[in-house]
Amino acid sequence: MWCTLCECITQFSVKSPENLKELEAGVALILKGLREVNIINLSPLEVLLEDFFKKHRDYDVARLSTSQKITRDSHQELLSAAQQCLDTANEERINMDKQLEELQKVLTRAEKKAKSVDFKEEENHLTY
Repeated sequence: MWCTLCECITQFSVKSPENLKELEAGVALILKGLREVNIINLSPLEVLLEDFFKKHRDYDVARLSTSQKITRDSHQELLSAAQQCLDTANEERINMDKQLEELQKVLTRAEKKAKSVDFKEEENHLTY
């Protein structure tokens, strides 16, 4: 039974919390069998195994928390990049608005000049 217990823990694979529960259940069955034989005092082993499972659960919680933090940090970086793009786009829009105003002024001056040229041509035609 001792060999079985060692083998279970050695071959343990951390893929999901269910795996840990399965291992705990398997270890509990083995410990129950060892208690029934009553050859050795299992208290120190039980304390160590309990500590092992507790640390593993704490590790899972910390790992999940870290991955969520990384996700939050990545999300914050994406938001920052998006805000920067929006700011840049807004600056470009403001510059385009200024250029459009300048072009509108040039167009207005050109239209006035064209009217004055047309008016002078009409005057010239009338005087001939």
